[in-house]
Amino acid sequence: MKKKKGVLFILVFAALAAAVFAAAELVKRMPSLKKADFFAYYGLEPSRAYIILDGRAVKDGEPPLFRGGELYLPSDFIKEYFDEYIFAEPDYNLLTVTTAGSVRKFSAGGPEGVINENGVMYVPESLAESLYPLRARYAGGAGAGGLVVADTLTEPQNRAVIMRKQVNLRAEPSEKSPIIQKLSQNEEVRVYSSGKYLRIRTEQGILGYVTAASAEARPGEPPVKPVSDAVPFKALDGKAVMLWDQVTTAAANSAPDRKVKPAPVNVLSPTWFSFAESMDGGITSLADRGYVENAHSQSALVWALVSDNFDSAVGREILTDPAKRGKAVDALLNLCAEYGLDGINIDFEQIKEDTAPAYIEFLRELAPPLHKAGKSLSVDMFVPKFTKYYNRAAVGETADFICVMAYDEFWGPASGAGPVASAPFVREGVEQTLEEVPAEKVILGIPFYSRLWRELPDGTVEVAGAYGMETAAAIPAKNGARTFYYDDEGTNYAEYVKNENGRDATYKIWIEDERTLAVKLGVYKENGLAGVSFWKRGLEDPEVWALIGREAGRQ
Repeated sequence: MKKKKGVLFILVFAALAAAVFAAAELVKRMPSLKKADFFAYYGLEPSRAYIILDGRAVKDGEPPLFRGGELYLPSDFIKEYFDEYIFAEPDYNLLTVTTAGSVRKFSAGGPEGVINENGVMYVPESLAESLYPLRARYAGGAGAGGLVVADTLTEPQNRAVIMRKQVNLRAEPSEKSPIIQKLSQNEEVRVYSSGKYLRIRTEQGILGYVTAASAEARPGEPPVKPVSDAVPFKALDGKAVMLWDQVTTAAANSAPDRKVKPAPVNVLSPTWFSFAESMDGGITSLADRGYVENAHSQSALVWALVSDNFDSAVGREILTDPAKRGKAVDALLNLCAEYGLDGINIDFEQIKEDTAPAYIEFLRELAPPLHKAGKSLSVDMFVPKFTKYYNRAAVGETADFICVMAYDEFWGPASGAGPVASAPFVREGVEQTLEEVPAEKVILGIPFYSRLWRELPDGTVEVAGAYGMETAAAIPAKNGARTFYYDDEGTNYAEYVKNENGRDATYKIWIEDERTLAVKLGVYKENGLAGVSFWKRGLEDPEVWALIGREAGRQ
């Protein structure tokens, strides 16, 4: 009898266990009824306004504003998602929008409706939508909070309609995920991804997931194709063989040695322009129409160089001031027209990291009117190793050419003695530039000069002189020294010792000649660059022009 009772107990226990397990499985499979607050789930503050853009909540930056029934978008939002070059200058109540073909300036309080709120520039929705492939609207909310729904119109605008009653909008693509909101039948939603679950946004800006079976796709708007307003323009036929021409006085323009250019050269860049001492954006000029006409008669273009006076004050005082920046742009355009120039060559060598954005803005304000006038814009830049913060990608997008000044590897006591431009230095400079700028916009800058270094026993290092090719080549022999060529460095090297006032001074020189030039021209050819440029006229050995004509493709 006891045995039967034991068996019965076991059977009952097993049945109960099975029932408990079945109930647990049923609970496990049941959809979650837990609710979640949208703002809390996404880490948003209910009292703050947010933009919901293309299925994501934009948390960073300033919030949108609502004034008098108008929606205003912060310029940093536009900069992050639609226009990296929009340029806000709240200290001047100014917002500048540049494209490949235009420059538009909007003043706070002006007719376009731009406002300056506590040092932040805001763009009215209507203006933003006229400038960018953007649609935005206020979706609702109380007080300072609320959501703005925004769409990038270059993306597909997929939509769907809820087909069932009381569909759960869940936080994640799972029935176990908490419910953010109940959706009504016939409610239209924006769809961002498909599958078993659709990731959607409601008309009120709430994000989440619904099952695909609960919604039906509706035709969406096709993506808007971006339209460029770039002016059709060709800066140069073929490859560039450019020669910088240092002109220090107006009279020097008509010097006899400037009457005939070297045969391979098709671009001359005279150093004519600098900024006036008043630092108001005015330009000091050494330009000469006869020089330009003479160059044109020999089938050479003239890209006049404008320097920053080798003074960081230009970037700090002129480029960061919109009025002065504009004055400089207008002055350069007028000089181009007055002298019949073919382009402007920007040689700003003292731009500091904090003024680099204003430098880019200057170029972007200068390029469109230059191109409309049929003029080119080229920019001289050190190798990236020295100036990574210059934003070469932005410069390359704006300018027609970037001339990489692949020299001054060793330049003074702070750098120590060394070559002006060793082969590894040149290759690295070109390779790093090509990471940001396409080869068809890169011109390789090559030196025609060498530095003579003087080292003393106490460790003092100084530059004893800088010399052109012929003068530098003669220095070793004049001092009883031999010159050696080093393949790995692509350099000629010589050194000698002179006793000076009872102490030995060691002189070192890395000489540029036809052989080192050929190595650099090889880098140009290997990388398919847009051309070569040389600093400077008058420092070359005349014999090298035959080599340049062969290697640069211009006989």
